[in-house]
Amino acid sequence: MGAPEEADHFGQQVSVVSTVPGALATAQNTRLAVGVPGEDIGTAADAGSVNAFSLLGNPGDSDVPVEPGKVGLPGTSGANQRLGTSIFATATHLYVGMPYGPAPYGAAHTVPWANIVSARPRDRRPAGNDSVSAGAPC
Repeated sequence: MGAPEEADHFGQQVSVVSTVPGALATAQNTRLAVGVPGEDIGTAADAGSVNAFSLLGNPGDSDVPVEPGKVGLPGTSGANQRLGTSIFATATHLYVGMPYGPAPYGAAHTVPWANIVSARPRDRRPAGNDSVSAGAPC
């Protein structure tokens, strides 16, 4: 989950799910997946990404990038794959589409929510900085 860039298309597709249907919503069982099909990953322009996080709890505490090579999604990010163009969530799995690669006719993958929930959230603060000063831009 890098910095916002022009043409990221953050939120082009979204999916919300309770991983424990019928239970009281908690930070552990209420998930949101947000497609960012125009996200550049390294030098791979428009590789795409899916940002997964809880709808409850402190912002940033549960943010997990879903990208090739992470959380059980196979492969590596490639230019113009546009991961996150299609998203569908069930209580047990997140389904993601990569319409323009890596296979000639695109690809669709499923990732267990357990992989995403157990992944270490990306630390979004600069090293050595545990807080944000009053008035500092976020």
